[in-house]
Formats: sequence, structure tokens, C-alpha cells
Amino acid sequence: FAGTLSMVTYGEKKILSNAHVLAYHPDTNKPLALGTPTIQQGSLDGGTVDSNKVGELYKYITINFNSFWRPNYADAAIAKLDLNVEGLSGVQFAEGGNYTVSGFTLVNKGDTVRKSGRTTGVTANKVTSNNASLFIWYGNKWAYFKDQILVNQPFLQAGDSGSLVDKNGQFVGLAFAGSDTIAVVCKAINVMAGLGISVR
Repeated sequence: FAGTLSMVTYGEKKILSNAHVLAYHPDTNKPLALGTPTIQQGSLDGGTVDSNKVGELYKYITINFNSFWRPNYADAAIAKLDLNVEGLSGVQFAEGGNYTVSGFTLVNKGDTVRKSGRTTGVTANKVTSNNASLFIWYGNKWAYFKDQILVNQPFLQAGDSGSLVDKNGQFVGLAFAGSDTIAVVCKAINVMAGLGISVR
């Protein structure tokens, strides 16, 4: 899968990303079984289970497709790192120097947020909404999301899904969709509540 993985949980080492990156088949949008291998780099970038396995799917938030009456609040999943794989909690990799994200915070319209992604690297832009409702297309299926953060483009492109978004070094949410004019970020509080995790 093409996407971004961020290690942000403590205790057992885990990777946080989008459900559509870690937990759903990219061609059918059908959920994968828990324990399915997680690879980095992703298969679209040439990664294979034999050479690039870093962990296994551990937990995810189910995406409710094609239903206005069952809204979604977060596109998120976690994978458990293999014992032989090292991970640095909260570290986001960047060409100009890595940075660390810890804790979490809320955002308001006009705030500047940042992300480090697989395709576009580190980018920052302004929040245009902190409570948006919208439809997101996943191939031939759609999903209705509520309580989302919208960020002005340029911020992300295809392959940046799963990027951890922060404000002043605090976790804001996960980038997971976008258009030419806006990027969509699911809130940290909804990610953590849906997965039953905490970020310190």
C-alpha cells in the first residue's frame, strides 16, 4: 500500500495510519484479517511481504460505506511492530531534520498545521474548518464523515494518507483524503477513542 506510517503509541510498539492503508484491500475495499502483514515500503512502491514486513494488523476502525445513516468519524488503524523492527515513538521523518510529536490538541479555523508524508514530505497550511461533514470516495464506494478538519491545499497528495498532522508538536489528527483545494484530516480525539489508544 502507498501510505504513511507513524509510530506514536507507547508500551508495545505500534504503528498508526489510516484504515484504508493498513486494514482494507486497495482494489476491493474489503477489510483484511487481523494479523495481515504490514509492509514498509508499501507494495505500490515495490515493497514485498518477504523483504519489507514490519508488523501485523492489530486493530482498526470499521469504515461504513454507502450509508448516510452510519456516519464515520475517523479512518484509522494500528499495526503491531515485529520484535526485530526498531521504532522511535513520535518521531516524524523529514529531509530538513526529524521532529517529534507528543500529546494531542484541538485546532481552530485559521490555525497552521503540519504533516510529514510519503509523497510530499513536510508541508504546512491553514485550517479552514474544524467541524466539516463530507462524502469521501474510496474507489467505487463512498463513506460519509462528520466532525472533520479541513486544511487548505497544497498540503497533501496521493500517497500521503496516514500522515500524522500536528500543531506546534502536538498530535492533531491523521490526513486521509483531499481534493485540489482541501485536505481532510480526522481528529486525534476521534482516532484515539475509536482505537482505544492514548498518545503521550
